[in-house]
Amino acid sequence: MTAGETARAPATRRFFLSPAEIPGLLFGVLRGEPVALRRIVGARGAGRFGVTGALLGALAAVPTTWLPHLIGLHVALSIGVWLVARARSSIEWAQVERITLWMLTPVLLVAGIGRALGADLGFAWISLGGVHVLALRHLWRERPFGPCADDPVL
Repeated sequence: MTAGETARAPATRRFFLSPAEIPGLLFGVLRGEPVALRRIVGARGAGRFGVTGALLGALAAVPTTWLPHLIGLHVALSIGVWLVARARSSIEWAQVERITLWMLTPVLLVAGIGRALGADLGFAWISLGGVHVLALRHLWRERPFGPCADDPVL
């Protein structure tokens, strides 16, 4: 190094989720972007945010007496998505759960706003099924998380 130059530290890998990236990840997961799916599955704190956001959305979308039914249906649909997606890749159930919880957060919050404006509960149930179908569609692609290290360079 010559005089006046400073040594650069190598770029560090981001492990934790930063609050600034949450809105982009919420919509990136709904669109099925591989970068967002990888970040949701791999980031520390992503599972906690997904659970918290989905629970807040569920509390807004349905009355508390219907909450156990909504959670039970979500778990059953998530296991179904995992069993079908597992036939094509080696995805784990916890990864499917993280992805579906992140997808449910904005959808259930919209259902909660609709419920506050007088809509019936049907939208919450339909959106729950729709999110799981969308998750299966994203995970059924040949490379849902983007290219692998084993892929040949073109």
